[in-house]
Amino acid sequence: MEWNTGLITLLQHNTMKTTLLLLHGELGSHTQVEAVKALLTAEFDVYSFSFEGHGGIETDKPFSIQLFTDNAVQFMLDNGLNQVNI
Repeated sequence: MEWNTGLITLLQHNTMKTTLLLLHGELGSHTQVEAVKALLTAEFDVYSFSFEGHGGIETDKPFSIQLFTDNAVQFMLDNGLNQVNI
């Protein structure tokens, strides 16, 4: 912290970490990215999840980019994430 004399302005360093959302590959699950996630947590807020139809999560919906996009958006909403880097 640094004080500006006369104006009493408090300057703080930005301590917020960048938020990352790691996505797994085809036929995988969130467990595929756990090792990478562990390496990144010191510098980033890291999240991961399994898409519908992956990692033991059942679905009756056909796989599509729209389905997986909807899964990612719902994960963000459920976890209060306004913005992520993928």
